[in-house]
Amino acid sequence: MTYKYISNDTFGAVYAAKCKAQELGFATGSMERDEPIGVFNSNSEYCGDKWRYVDAQGKRELVGVIKSNDFRDGDVELIIFDCADKNPWTEAQKGGIDNMIAIKVLYENGDEVFTRINATIEEAQDYYLNKVFNLGSVNDDMQRCVDVVLLSE
Repeated sequence: MTYKYISNDTFGAVYAAKCKAQELGFATGSMERDEPIGVFNSNSEYCGDKWRYVDAQGKRELVGVIKSNDFRDGDVELIIFDCADKNPWTEAQKGGIDNMIAIKVLYENGDEVFTRINATIEEAQDYYLNKVFNLGSVNDDMQRCVDVVLLSE
């Protein structure tokens, strides 16, 4: 369910969206620039938190979000997730950071890069192997990937 609020006053639309969330029995997080505002069940430990403090567990607890490109003077949407509009952060967590693998990427000049990727080892190899990447920080240093090694799942 999506509720739309047209801005008619400074922070007026976001205030109206927060009031509607409370009217529906939910609690909200705090505003943080243009980041979403989390909407939670009123007993969640994340009530009142800014988006940057809502970790993976908190994102799984979301029942909705308040979104805007400009909370100060812009229009606002309150989105309450339902069966047709699943929590995108919960869906992302199914393949999210908890499922990342650690890999070592080797390049033709002998450089090694250690990283994590949300993929299987086969998908990581498809992404890196025989492709050229810029390893330079000041000047370009184009290097071809020659191997991808799984470090941990």
